[in-house]
Amino acid sequence: MPRKPSLPGSCLLCRADLKRTSAAKHLAACLAKAKGKTEYLIVKAEGSGISGATYWLYAAVPAECTLKDLDNFLRRTWVECCGHMSAFRSGRMEIPKSTRTGAFDEGEKLAYEYDFGDTTELAITFGEAVTAGKLPGREKIKLIARNVPPELACDGCGKPAAYICPVCAWDGEGWLCAECAESHECDEGMLLSVTNSPRCGVCGYEG
Repeated sequence: MPRKPSLPGSCLLCRADLKRTSAAKHLAACLAKAKGKTEYLIVKAEGSGISGATYWLYAAVPAECTLKDLDNFLRRTWVECCGHMSAFRSGRMEIPKSTRTGAFDEGEKLAYEYDFGDTTELAITFGEAVTAGKLPGREKIKLIARNVPPELACDGCGKPAAYICPVCAWDGEGWLCAECAESHECDEGMLLSVTNSPRCGVCGYEG
Protein backbone atom coordinates (compact mmCIF):
# COMPACT_ATOMS: atom_id res chain seq x y z
CA MET A 1 0.00 0.00 0.00
CA PRO A 2 1.61 3.34 -0.97
CA ARG A 3 2.60 5.70 1.81
CA LYS A 4 0.56 8.89 1.97
CA PRO A 5 1.96 12.39 2.54
CA SER A 6 2.23 13.82 6.05
CA LEU A 7 -1.15 14.96 7.33
CA PRO A 8 -1.77 18.60 8.29
CA GLY A 9 -3.12 19.39 11.74
CA SER A 10 -4.67 21.94 14.04
CA CYS A 11 -3.56 23.73 17.22
CA LEU A 12 -6.20 23.01 19.86
CA LEU A 13 -5.16 26.12 21.81
CA CYS A 14 -5.80 28.74 19.11
CA ARG A 15 -7.25 26.65 16.21
CA ALA A 16 -4.42 27.63 13.84
CA ASP A 17 -3.60 25.28 10.97
CA LEU A 18 -0.33 23.41 11.48
CA LYS A 19 2.18 21.29 9.60
CA ARG A 20 3.73 18.38 11.47
CA THR A 21 7.26 19.57 10.77
CA SER A 22 6.76 23.10 12.14
CA ALA A 23 4.09 22.54 14.81
CA ALA A 24 6.42 22.42 17.84
CA LYS A 25 7.63 26.03 17.46
CA HIS A 26 4.07 27.35 17.13
CA LEU A 27 2.86 25.32 20.13
CA ALA A 28 5.67 26.55 22.41
CA ALA A 29 4.77 30.17 21.65
CA CYS A 30 1.05 29.54 21.91
CA LEU A 31 1.34 27.67 25.20
CA ALA A 32 3.52 30.40 26.76
CA LYS A 33 0.72 32.95 26.24
CA ALA A 34 -1.11 31.34 29.16
CA LYS A 35 0.96 33.02 31.88
CA GLY A 36 1.68 30.94 34.94
CA LYS A 37 4.23 28.83 36.82
CA THR A 38 3.57 25.28 35.57
CA GLU A 39 6.41 23.68 33.62
CA TYR A 40 5.14 21.72 30.65
CA LEU A 41 7.10 19.55 28.25
CA ILE A 42 5.86 19.60 24.66
CA VAL A 43 5.82 15.92 23.72
CA LYS A 44 5.22 14.61 20.20
CA ALA A 45 3.87 11.16 19.37
CA GLU A 46 3.60 9.77 15.85
CA GLY A 47 2.95 6.47 14.17
CA SER A 48 1.84 5.00 10.85
CA GLY A 49 -1.35 3.03 10.37
CA ILE A 50 -2.89 0.57 7.90
CA SER A 51 -3.97 3.49 5.73
CA GLY A 52 -0.31 4.35 5.10
CA ALA A 53 -0.80 7.77 6.68
CA THR A 54 1.44 9.03 9.48
CA TYR A 55 -0.69 10.15 12.42
CA TRP A 56 0.70 12.62 14.94
CA LEU A 57 -0.20 14.58 18.03
CA TYR A 58 1.38 16.94 20.55
CA ALA A 59 0.70 17.01 24.27
CA ALA A 60 1.51 19.45 27.05
CA VAL A 61 2.95 17.23 29.79
CA PRO A 62 3.63 18.66 33.26
CA ALA A 63 7.23 17.89 34.20
CA GLU A 64 6.19 16.04 37.38
CA CYS A 65 4.16 13.49 35.39
CA THR A 66 5.48 9.97 34.93
CA LEU A 67 5.63 7.70 31.91
CA LYS A 68 2.64 5.91 33.44
CA ASP A 69 0.68 9.15 33.08
CA LEU A 70 1.85 9.41 29.47
CA ASP A 71 0.88 5.77 28.88
CA ASN A 72 -2.62 6.49 30.20
CA PHE A 73 -2.88 9.53 27.92
CA LEU A 74 -1.80 7.58 24.83
CA ARG A 75 -4.22 4.79 25.63
CA ARG A 76 -7.14 7.16 26.17
CA THR A 77 -6.39 9.30 23.13
CA TRP A 78 -5.11 6.84 20.54
CA VAL A 79 -4.71 3.13 21.20
CA GLU A 80 -6.74 1.49 23.97
CA CYS A 81 -8.93 -1.37 22.81
CA CYS A 82 -8.68 -4.48 24.99
CA GLY A 83 -6.45 -3.61 27.93
CA HIS A 84 -3.23 -4.86 26.30
CA MET A 85 0.20 -4.43 27.87
CA SER A 86 2.48 -1.58 26.79
CA ALA A 87 6.07 -0.43 27.19
CA PHE A 88 8.42 2.49 26.62
CA ARG A 89 11.86 1.60 25.29
CA SER A 90 15.16 3.32 24.61
CA GLY A 91 16.88 1.02 22.16
CA ARG A 92 16.40 -2.46 23.62
CA MET A 93 16.07 -1.22 27.19
CA GLU A 94 12.60 -0.91 28.71
CA ILE A 95 12.17 2.31 30.70
CA PRO A 96 10.20 2.01 33.98
CA LYS A 97 6.84 3.77 33.85
CA SER A 98 7.61 5.34 37.22
CA THR A 99 10.21 7.56 35.47
CA ARG A 100 9.33 11.26 35.56
CA THR A 101 8.92 12.91 32.17
CA GLY A 102 11.01 15.82 33.43
CA ALA A 103 14.03 13.50 33.46
CA PHE A 104 14.21 13.51 29.65
CA ASP A 105 16.17 16.13 27.74
CA GLU A 106 14.83 18.12 24.80
CA GLY A 107 15.17 16.04 21.66
CA GLU A 108 15.35 12.71 23.50
CA LYS A 109 13.31 9.92 21.90
CA LEU A 110 11.57 6.79 23.13
CA ALA A 111 9.71 4.02 21.37
CA TYR A 112 6.25 3.15 22.68
CA GLU A 113 4.59 -0.20 22.05
CA TYR A 114 0.97 -1.04 22.76
CA ASP A 115 -0.12 -4.69 22.50
CA PHE A 116 2.68 -7.20 22.06
CA GLY A 117 0.65 -9.25 19.56
CA ASP A 118 -0.91 -6.84 17.07
CA THR A 119 1.53 -4.14 18.08
CA THR A 120 0.98 -0.43 17.51
CA GLU A 121 4.35 1.33 17.60
CA LEU A 122 4.73 5.04 18.29
CA ALA A 123 7.75 7.33 18.25
CA ILE A 124 7.84 9.68 21.24
CA THR A 125 9.94 12.85 21.15
CA PHE A 126 10.44 15.10 24.19
CA GLY A 127 10.46 18.73 23.14
CA GLU A 128 10.90 22.15 24.65
CA ALA A 129 10.00 22.92 28.28
CA VAL A 130 7.58 25.86 28.53
CA THR A 131 6.38 27.68 31.66
CA ALA A 132 2.69 28.49 31.37
CA GLY A 133 -0.56 28.72 33.28
CA LYS A 134 -3.02 25.97 34.06
CA LEU A 135 -4.79 24.64 30.98
CA PRO A 136 -8.51 23.80 30.94
CA GLY A 137 -9.67 20.26 31.60
CA ARG A 138 -9.26 17.71 34.38
CA GLU A 139 -6.64 15.53 32.72
CA LYS A 140 -3.04 15.88 33.85
CA ILE A 141 -1.75 15.75 30.28
CA LYS A 142 -3.43 18.00 27.72
CA LEU A 143 -3.81 17.30 24.02
CA ILE A 144 -2.74 20.52 22.29
CA ALA A 145 -2.47 19.53 18.62
CA ARG A 146 -3.17 16.61 16.35
CA ASN A 147 -3.44 15.73 12.68
CA VAL A 148 -6.71 16.16 10.83
CA PRO A 149 -8.31 12.82 9.86
CA PRO A 150 -6.97 11.42 6.60
CA GLU A 151 -9.36 11.39 3.66
CA LEU A 152 -9.95 7.68 3.11
CA ALA A 153 -12.08 6.51 0.20
CA CYS A 154 -14.25 3.42 -0.04
CA ASP A 155 -12.47 0.79 -2.12
CA GLY A 156 -15.78 -0.12 -3.71
CA CYS A 157 -17.27 3.17 -4.83
CA GLY A 158 -14.93 6.01 -3.84
CA LYS A 159 -17.22 7.62 -1.26
CA PRO A 160 -15.74 8.51 2.16
CA ALA A 161 -14.93 5.34 4.10
CA ALA A 162 -16.76 4.79 7.38
CA TYR A 163 -15.59 1.24 8.13
CA ILE A 164 -12.54 -0.93 7.68
CA CYS A 165 -12.34 -4.70 7.33
CA PRO A 166 -8.97 -5.68 8.83
CA VAL A 167 -8.95 -8.95 6.87
CA CYS A 168 -9.27 -7.25 3.47
CA ALA A 169 -7.46 -3.95 4.13
CA TRP A 170 -4.07 -5.22 2.97
CA ASP A 171 -5.57 -6.38 -0.34
CA GLY A 172 -7.04 -2.99 -1.23
CA GLU A 173 -10.62 -4.04 -0.49
CA GLY A 174 -11.00 -3.17 3.19
CA TRP A 175 -12.07 0.48 3.25
CA LEU A 176 -15.85 0.71 3.01
CA CYS A 177 -18.58 3.34 3.01
CA ALA A 178 -21.75 2.54 4.97
CA GLU A 179 -23.56 1.30 1.86
CA CYS A 180 -20.76 -0.97 0.62
CA ALA A 181 -20.26 -2.32 4.14
CA GLU A 182 -23.75 -3.85 3.97
CA SER A 183 -22.77 -6.07 1.03
CA HIS A 184 -19.18 -6.83 2.08
CA GLU A 185 -18.46 -10.56 2.00
CA CYS A 186 -16.80 -10.78 5.42
CA ASP A 187 -18.91 -11.13 8.56
CA GLU A 188 -20.39 -7.83 9.76
CA GLY A 189 -18.78 -8.38 13.16
CA MET A 190 -15.34 -8.03 11.55
CA LEU A 191 -15.88 -4.41 10.56
CA LEU A 192 -14.36 -1.60 12.62
CA SER A 193 -15.15 2.11 12.52
CA VAL A 194 -12.67 4.38 10.77
CA THR A 195 -10.86 6.45 13.42
CA ASN A 196 -8.20 9.15 13.47
CA SER A 197 -5.58 6.90 15.02
CA PRO A 198 -2.57 4.78 14.01
CA ARG A 199 -4.44 1.83 15.58
CA CYS A 200 -7.36 2.20 13.16
CA GLY A 201 -8.30 -1.26 11.87
CA VAL A 202 -6.23 -3.18 14.43
CA CYS A 203 -7.60 -5.68 16.96
CA GLY A 204 -10.90 -4.27 18.29
CA TYR A 205 -9.99 -0.59 18.26
CA GLU A 206 -13.01 1.69 17.79
CA GLY A 207 -11.63 5.01 19.04
